[in-house]
Amino acid sequence: MNWLLIVLTVSSILLIVVILLQKVNADGTGTVSTNAFTGRHNKRGLEKTMFKFTILMAIIFVILNLLAIFVK
Repeated sequence: MNWLLIVLTVSSILLIVVILLQKVNADGTGTVSTNAFTGRHNKRGLEKTMFKFTILMAIIFVILNLLAIFVK
């Protein structure tokens, strides 16, 4: 049980850091460069990697929390 709390704490800190590292535009929409006609933004390079890592960390965080509920 103690190891689970340590892993959960580390994963939550990593999730917070990854979310804070996401790029945000000045208007707060989260897009850096959009297509003028469609308003879409294609993620590339590090931005795409950070986006996928954020999703992965969120999934891990949820699974660990569910595991912590059932272990008690």
